[in-house]
Amino acid sequence: MYENDPNEFVIPHKEPMHKYFSSAPFMTCTYIEFLHQLNLEQKLKSIQQRSIDRFYMKLLNPMSEDQELPQFAQDHAKKLLKEMTSNEVIAFWDSMAEHEKCSTSKEQQVRSNVSFDGSDVTRVQRDEELLDVTPTNKSRLDHESSYSPPLSEMKKLLSLTIDLDDNNEDDEITIIRNVPQLSLNNSNDGNEFVIEDYNVSKLFQQYQNESYKLANSDGLYVETNVHEILSLTSILMLSPNSHSEMMMNIFGLDLLDKISENLKPNKQEFNAEYEAKFRNIIRQSSNISRDNAINSLLGHLAESESRLKENLGFVILDGLKSLPNHKLKSKPSEITLITNYLDYIMKGLFHLPDKYIVEWPNTGLKETKARKIEGRARQPDFLVSAIHQLETSGTLFIGEVTSPAEKENVHKNCNDLIRIGVFMKECIDSALDKGADIKVLGFQCIEYTIDFYAMELNAPGLYIMHHIGQASIPTSVKTLSHFVDEIDTFLTVRSLLQESFGNFNNRLRNPKEQAKKLSFKCETLSTPSFNQLVSKTRNVKRKCSFWFGRF
Repeated sequence: MYENDPNEFVIPHKEPMHKYFSSAPFMTCTYIEFLHQLNLEQKLKSIQQRSIDRFYMKLLNPMSEDQELPQFAQDHAKKLLKEMTSNEVIAFWDSMAEHEKCSTSKEQQVRSNVSFDGSDVTRVQRDEELLDVTPTNKSRLDHESSYSPPLSEMKKLLSLTIDLDDNNEDDEITIIRNVPQLSLNNSNDGNEFVIEDYNVSKLFQQYQNESYKLANSDGLYVETNVHEILSLTSILMLSPNSHSEMMMNIFGLDLLDKISENLKPNKQEFNAEYEAKFRNIIRQSSNISRDNAINSLLGHLAESESRLKENLGFVILDGLKSLPNHKLKSKPSEITLITNYLDYIMKGLFHLPDKYIVEWPNTGLKETKARKIEGRARQPDFLVSAIHQLETSGTLFIGEVTSPAEKENVHKNCNDLIRIGVFMKECIDSALDKGADIKVLGFQCIEYTIDFYAMELNAPGLYIMHHIGQASIPTSVKTLSHFVDEIDTFLTVRSLLQESFGNFNNRLRNPKEQAKKLSFKCETLSTPSFNQLVSKTRNVKRKCSFWFGRF
């Protein structure tokens, strides 16, 4: 080894490492070239990204701080670490994922099954085995008989302190250090949000500062710190009986309840006559026949003076036509949940094709900088977009859906709620840029339960995201009666959407003045900053204010 010659330096071979990094000279190595070479040797899959990044971060991170190595070697290790999060590396993995998605014949993942008392046990490959490319028969067999775990964590920043103990991954703690000082709005310009004698804006700034301190001491966890993470992008999250301890200590429960009550929308009452008709028709389906009930409802809808059309008559009709008589035992996938149980409700309520449309997109949201994590596509599951000049011109409603199989995935569900909040904020900011001061709506559907949220910009640097109701998706014709019980909630959400569209559309048609609250808005944390605030570890046992996975 030539310790002081950058052109000849070879890294100490203290741990198993790919031959690309172990060859001379180390200073010529780049991470992207390593990935291309490894792909040629092992035919990488996109799901291996996490294992590879994690393994080499654990090897390079100590080198970047090893005082026994020459400074140029330490600097090069830091450069390689930084390259892991570069656009070029991200594009490499994205292109691989796209190739796999488009491939007509996906390579079958091979698992080695070992029988214990008649049970099949799947062997999961360890990081060290995955990256040991020494061409021995054993390593070839190991590689061919195993699979990598799915990409389950967001991009990691260089400031993460990585625990090298592989045996306690669920319980390892990553402390996030050196979080950059946030630009918090501390102005006192008379526009604070005040309720009675309480200056909510000042209390929120205090809350943001405490969240910042927590990020730099104990770290922020997706499962536990949803409220604190959102606060650092200027969002105050309010959901009944789901406040974090820090929120309660700073605001107090009485004030949090007052804020929620102050923002509570006017409830839309459902007509008792229509409710009785719906219940009678649902009973007909159970007691007589589905066809009989459908014909009865069609007759009511055809009446010239009937207002059932505006009061979810067609939603009930679609439910009668598409739902099974009894709830199926099998659990639907996310796509099936959307297609068979959710879409007809959302379209019946929130789809007016000449004004605003329901979308289940497969492209990124224009307004937002947030990015889907957990290896999923980079877009929300659901949108309602305003139409202007025959084009979608703004997003009014955001949604995320979780299938029954994932309902106990606390990390994913908390993560989705954070993303909903960030998406909603970005949509408000985009509308303000177009001159419109609107409320943006959001929902989170976990299994067959929907929680609805509204967000508005109440003061400089204070976006309040508040819970406006919960409802159930019918799983059978029999449970349509429960849906009727909760129609008030759906009608209230629809009323808010109509109000937001009216304000937004009016500004698009008359773009004369800028929005009064334009100066109130503030920047959203960029994706790297957001990742820096969230621990890379996941643990369903951590305390969760929202009780995800426990219902």
